[in-house]
Amino acid sequence: MDRCYNLGDETACANIERDPATGGITSLNALRVNAGNLRARGIEFTADVNFDLEQIADLEETMLDLGYLLNYILEFTEEQSAIGGAVNELEGTFVSNSATYARTRWTGFVTLNWKNLRFANILRYIGGADFFGLDDDGDGIADVAAGFPEEVQRADSVFYWDPSVTYVFEDTGFSATVGADNILNADPPYTLESGQHANPNTYDFVGAYYYLRAAYRY
Repeated sequence: MDRCYNLGDETACANIERDPATGGITSLNALRVNAGNLRARGIEFTADVNFDLEQIADLEETMLDLGYLLNYILEFTEEQSAIGGAVNELEGTFVSNSATYARTRWTGFVTLNWKNLRFANILRYIGGADFFGLDDDGDGIADVAAGFPEEVQRADSVFYWDPSVTYVFEDTGFSATVGADNILNADPPYTLESGQHANPNTYDFVGAYYYLRAAYRY
């Protein structure tokens, strides 16, 4: 009823039934609806290049693969479903215990295949972001973060390196891999107003993680 009366929302008004004689409300069809919306615009760039080093540098049975994926957020807005339709501009910010909308993220792939060995490196980067919140005094800092040190008013950029080595047992279908995720043991940025004081939906929480994997293809 509020959306119909205050905002003139035709969808909301259609859920109100009136007595044709008196105009009084006879019933409300109070269905649950997703009245808000998200809007995102950005740039995505990807590149993949392969080099046959046997031909270039006379290295027998050697291939070098390079890959790159870039995501850049131009706009990420959230329209609240509450009366008034407030619009939150989330690009370049992080929301406690929810998500980080860093403008820049990229992933790089460097893979060297030499005979039965495969050396793979995945490089991941998440750009910095400012704490999202109301800034009534206009100082560029969310009010809820104003009393805290500068390092927790902003989530710094984070870089991850995930290396691995795979050996393929020729003509068997078996392979063995040893590797690590976040081998540099990068910590997630400290964030305000969350139970973990960091964002588990965006950053690695485990720290350096090592693994050994066996696989079979048929």
